[in-house]
Amino acid sequence: MSAPGAPVPVMPGPGSRLDQLAALWPVVKAARVEAEAREAEVTDAIKAELALLHPDGPSVLYHPALPKPLRMAPQTSWRLDTAKLKTGHPEVYAAYAKQSTTWVLRAVEG
Repeated sequence: MSAPGAPVPVMPGPGSRLDQLAALWPVVKAARVEAEAREAEVTDAIKAELALLHPDGPSVLYHPALPKPLRMAPQTSWRLDTAKLKTGHPEVYAAYAKQSTTWVLRAVEG
């Protein structure tokens, strides 16, 4: 599949499904952003409270409002520094790099 060319302007017809979805998009997006920020705030506060109550190890929070208990435990992960690999060993990067394309929907500035 070739790369897309210049964007084609689209004006949905009044009352069309696309017109309705376009009107709903900023409302849903704003609600998601607000909900994610609130979730992060509450999650960080719960972690802080659990760390105060049990600073030496994993803990499990039980509460009637929770559908399932919440477990707080350390998690270690490894991430590949692709910029450093590309600079330091470009042949290795080229041998293992894999390109992919997805369609994204973003607001256009200006």
